[in-house]
Amino acid sequence: MATFTWEPDYGMSADFQQSKTTLMFGDGYKQITSTNLNNINRVFNVSFTKVPSEIDAIEVFLNQHGDVNYFDWAPPDEDVGKFIVKDSEWERSIDNFGFHKITATFVEVFEV
Repeated sequence: MATFTWEPDYGMSADFQQSKTTLMFGDGYKQITSTNLNNINRVFNVSFTKVPSEIDAIEVFLNQHGDVNYFDWAPPDEDVGKFIVKDSEWERSIDNFGFHKITATFVEVFEV
């Protein structure tokens, strides 16, 4: 399995989404249960500002994986997980002083 090794820019945001089911009863009570063994997914909005050759390498990696083939990645100060690129979408732009930038959303997935 491939490992994503590039460090994201500072300011990366993380979202933790819990997978759950809520059952509402007629008398106002409700029951909430986790739907999976791994019921908390980590979602990271990341950006990478690098020289064009590094951005090219990142883009090749994202093209090879997208949201079909997961990859190992260790977010800063977090445990390693398996991730995909949300909806196989990312944005590339030209930043200041010859740097390019890629922004994407990495979503944690779990194997069966």
